[in-house]
Amino acid sequence: MFSNALPLSLSQFYAYNTLATTEPGEQTAPYSIGASIWYSYNPSRDGTLVLSTLPQVASLWQGSNLDDLVYLATEIPTNDVNGNNSMVPITQNLYTGNEYWLAVDSTLGIDMGNGIGQISSSYYPFPPNDDFSQATPLSSWTTYTTDNGAFYFFNAAGGGGGNTSSDNYGATAEAQDPPGLTNIVWYSWTAPTNLMVYPGLLTPTLSGVSQWGPSQTI
Repeated sequence: MFSNALPLSLSQFYAYNTLATTEPGEQTAPYSIGASIWYSYNPSRDGTLVLSTLPQVASLWQGSNLDDLVYLATEIPTNDVNGNNSMVPITQNLYTGNEYWLAVDSTLGIDMGNGIGQISSSYYPFPPNDDFSQATPLSSWTTYTTDNGAFYFFNAAGGGGGNTSSDNYGATAEAQDPPGLTNIVWYSWTAPTNLMVYPGLLTPTLSGVSQWGPSQTI
């Protein structure tokens, strides 16, 4: 029942909706059949919720009680490259001061088995370096000396080693940002000497230096 909603855990966990029902006044989200269980979430910081379930379908709502819920988003059933059932996750910006509710339901047209499903949820506060003026300094580096010179591996301020861990959930584009790019986060860096720069990322997100080329002489 909505009134017995559990706090949403930002982790990966199992849930089951065997014998769950639809309450009077409850709205039915797309792809749902009306066998819902409920979770609540009140973010302490503005950010982005990323959530997926399988094989159930989740829908996200905002409001203070069951009668005034406003529908925000739902997962979209699809198939992976092997033809297996999968879901397009919910990726939704959330804001402090609001109450959010997650309904996990059986999926219309998909065999639900015994009603046990897996929920995976993560929350990413909006990046502080969304704007160019708030770029995060890359000030820590490790130097590797070779026969052909030195290699410098840079990291974000306060980090060590050569990799910067970051995300761009909730980031935006400013009017002066390079055209065609969205969800941009910024880093600044002062070169210790004349060198060739090769920006690189471990995930499929575009990175650039100065003129956004794959490499740049500085």
